[in-house]
Amino acid sequence: MTGRVPERRTQRVTVGQIAAQAGVSTAAVSYALNGTGRLSSPLRLRLIRLLREAGYEPKRPRQPVLYISSRREFVRSHNAFPYMAKFNGLYEILGDLFASTQMELFDQDSPMPPQVALMRSRKPAAVVIDSNLTRLVQALAEAFQEDHVPVVQMGHVAWARDVHAVVIDSFAGGLLAARHLAARGHRAIATIRWLVDREPVSPEKHAGFRQGLTEAGVELQPQWVIDSPAQNTPDQRTGRAAIEQLLRANPRPTAVFVENSFVSQSLLYAIGGETAMPAAIRDLDFVHFEAWHLDTLEHTMVHLLGHPARRTKLLRVPWHEMGCRCANLIVELTEGRHDTPQRIELAPYLVQVHGMDEELLPV
Repeated sequence: MTGRVPERRTQRVTVGQIAAQAGVSTAAVSYALNGTGRLSSPLRLRLIRLLREAGYEPKRPRQPVLYISSRREFVRSHNAFPYMAKFNGLYEILGDLFASTQMELFDQDSPMPPQVALMRSRKPAAVVIDSNLTRLVQALAEAFQEDHVPVVQMGHVAWARDVHAVVIDSFAGGLLAARHLAARGHRAIATIRWLVDREPVSPEKHAGFRQGLTEAGVELQPQWVIDSPAQNTPDQRTGRAAIEQLLRANPRPTAVFVENSFVSQSLLYAIGGETAMPAAIRDLDFVHFEAWHLDTLEHTMVHLLGHPARRTKLLRVPWHEMGCRCANLIVELTEGRHDTPQRIELAPYLVQVHGMDEELLPV
């Protein structure tokens, strides 16, 4: 009779062994396992890595996640929707995982140190910084990185170096606009640009646009590239000033890619003493790149002021998806993953908006 060799059971690494390996107390490892206690962020992340490698599933710390946005930008009604959509995406994923997901409106007109000190005092588990804070993103990120808190920048552009980012693929947006207009048979395609020297995404949009024209064998003539004025004035609307230049070009373009929807209002609706949109403008085939939510403009002009609804082609930015993707990255970072900065780019998609209806356009 042959004896049966008993199976050897793989013994699980104990909390005490992990503590010895890390050179800390068993209480510290228990805190990391249960998401409790007052551990520094780097120690908690190191212990979480060790626990996961040993087959444990640590609970996340019951600390808040902060979403820092510009107060100045948020209070502008036409800007509020993108920020709330991003916040809702964050909350949808993080709401049950952390103590809270809090929006912090940073006042760019007030001193920075007291505001940062107050936010750091909340001991956040992670921080998301909106790109609407532009060049302040770098300083804010560095302040929280001093506390070894995971930081992700989110929005149109990555302003900070060596910081995780979830941003729009602006090159893909310009490429999509050019492909769509060329596929519709246009050969005279112009572009209206805005803040070329100050908007980091402007060169990316333009490069994508030129690439799409090149693919289609469409030449971009110099007189069809117009830099719009930076600001509206009582005597001049930015988009209208740019389009009037294009209408003087010889030959005239038949389609226009508008890089930034800041200049779009006067290209969609009559202004000043006009009783209707001039036919020369109305007949152009426009694609607008969404910088802020044109739906608010549509609601105001059509439903409140009685203008006829336009069929507006818009490169829509997936704001809610951006918040969700950022939240998933936050989860990974608080689990101790990713030793190098991650960059996630989301491509816009082309829609046609008519009143409250929206139709996805094939390309």
